[in-house]
Amino acid sequence: MVRYYHATDYKNLPSILHHGIRIGIDGVVYCSKDEETAARWMMFTRRYSEKIITIPFDRDEDDENIKVFVDSHPIMLQIIGANITHDEGASMASIIPIPAKEVQANIEEILVWENPFYMKTRTITGGETNAGIEDKD
Repeated sequence: MVRYYHATDYKNLPSILHHGIRIGIDGVVYCSKDEETAARWMMFTRRYSEKIITIPFDRDEDDENIKVFVDSHPIMLQIIGANITHDEGASMASIIPIPAKEVQANIEEILVWENPFYMKTRTITGGETNAGIEDKD
C-alpha cells in the first residue's frame, strides 16, 4: 500500500467527513506521497486559509486511478520547499473521489497546520477585499 495525503482548508473538514474528498472542478483530487509537501502546496496557494489539514489515504501501489500530476511545473516544488521530487510523487492526482469512510478510518492521523502565509483578507478585483472566503473540498 502507498500512503497519500490530500491537503485542504481546515474549514472543509466537516463536509469531507460527511461526503469524502470530492473531485475538484478540474476533475481530480490533488495529493502527494509526502505529507509536508501536500501541506506546503496548500499553504502557498491558499493564503486566505488560516489552518490547513492533511488527510491521509491509502492506495495499492499499482492503482491506475492515481497519476503523477503533470500540469505542475517541477520548479514549483523548489519554490514551496518540497521534501521530495516530482518523480518521487510530490505532485499526484486521483481521478476518483476519496470516500468518507476512508477519511473517517484515518481521522486520528489528520494533521492541522498553521499557514505561515495566511492573510485575513485577499484582493478580489479593483482593490476590493473579502475575508472568510471558503473553498469547497
